[in-house]
Amino acid sequence: MSTWANLIDQVFNQLGVTRPGESVSSPIQAAAFLSAQQRWALNCAEQSFTTAWYHQAFGLTGGVSAYTVGTGGSLTATANPIRITAWRSISGGFESAGDVISFEALEAQAQNTHAETSVLVKAMAADGAYPNKNIRVFPPPSGSGTLILDYYGLMTQPSAVSDAVNFGPGYENFIVNDLAMELYPQYARQGAVSLQAIAANRQNALGVITALNARILGLQQAAPQPAAA
Repeated sequence: MSTWANLIDQVFNQLGVTRPGESVSSPIQAAAFLSAQQRWALNCAEQSFTTAWYHQAFGLTGGVSAYTVGTGGSLTATANPIRITAWRSISGGFESAGDVISFEALEAQAQNTHAETSVLVKAMAADGAYPNKNIRVFPPPSGSGTLILDYYGLMTQPSAVSDAVNFGPGYENFIVNDLAMELYPQYARQGAVSLQAIAANRQNALGVITALNARILGLQQAAPQPAAA
């Protein structure tokens, strides 16, 4: 199993700075690792890239329509959601479910109702706040019930170059070529792998990852691509 230090060594081999078996100095490694952390967090924000999916049940309170979802929220989540994608409401032997809409759409849906109550949620809105998402359910539950949220968070974030890299097929190759593209303008030397070849390798690895995740998620359109810049 590779470590982040191993992948950084590969990057500088591609850039012509070192030869196989060699490593860069500690200050250069630290600077490259900081870039790797930033690139990893950016790419993990994309739905078709991440594998950090959660399907978590929360208890609702009768008469309460507004909540926060996160590790420090009123609904305590396993991870801080980057995006909440769907919901399901359960009370007794009844269920309802739907997509997550905006607060504006929820207000428009609720404005023509009069004192409506239900044991089940009929609509749910969420915003882009971080780390805790604000959500609102409609109508306010008439009693306690269960709300199941589908959401994704950040994949494991590296904290040291000695951390192991174990994200599944394709991810190590993607990390190396993604970081090589980031560092190319600053570090590439004569004999480096061409930027075009690195970009092609990055895109190939990304295509494998996002195509698999898109099929698992049921995304019918082409999966969005994390930024290459």
